[in-house]
Amino acid sequence: FVLSGFLITRNLLFRLEQAPGGEVIRRFYIGRAVRLMPAYYLTLLVLFVLGVPEVHDFLVWHLTYTSNYLAASGGPLLVFWSLAVEEQFYLLLPMLVLLSGRDAVRVAVFLIGTGFLLRTLVLATPIDRFAFELSIFGKFEILGLGVLIGALSYAASREGRRLRAGLGWWWIGLTCLAFQCLAWYVAGNGILRHLTFNLTVGIFFAWLVVYADAELPG
Repeated sequence: FVLSGFLITRNLLFRLEQAPGGEVIRRFYIGRAVRLMPAYYLTLLVLFVLGVPEVHDFLVWHLTYTSNYLAASGGPLLVFWSLAVEEQFYLLLPMLVLLSGRDAVRVAVFLIGTGFLLRTLVLATPIDRFAFELSIFGKFEILGLGVLIGALSYAASREGRRLRAGLGWWWIGLTCLAFQCLAWYVAGNGILRHLTFNLTVGIFFAWLVVYADAELPG
């Protein structure tokens, strides 16, 4: 999810430099549909013909990329949940970028802050935590981190430089992983892990993405 947020945001901002917002969004949606939907719907068709109950019983959910809201119940099609979250994100991000005046950093702050707030509120409600994690709202923080580094990378490239995250920053990733391991050891799969897992692991993967983009060949 961090990588998706990074790549989509940077690509979208570059496109918005070259064409009107409405045209960019139209082309963006068409491009996503052409790339993702044929294989996805072909898979659903095959499963439908084979008589897989999870497809027959919840076909509309799968056709509309909302099956992640069913995934908490388990089943062999649980793996489709991440595709649903990605597609929902692709629909949401361009509109948020335009509404923010093309300020993707503001969008990132909104996603991260809203995600953490919703995650906190879940603790005070009967909402199932696993169901929340499989919703797009449960991935706002990770997606927001991807949007943030995508926006910063775009800004750096406009100044003729690359966003840097060299090995000298290894301690960021190590600290995040160490904290998460400690939280899991001390508190198990409890409140502390629920509140911090996405942020700490997301920061680690954000560092990896920036390092790979800036330091590795190709």
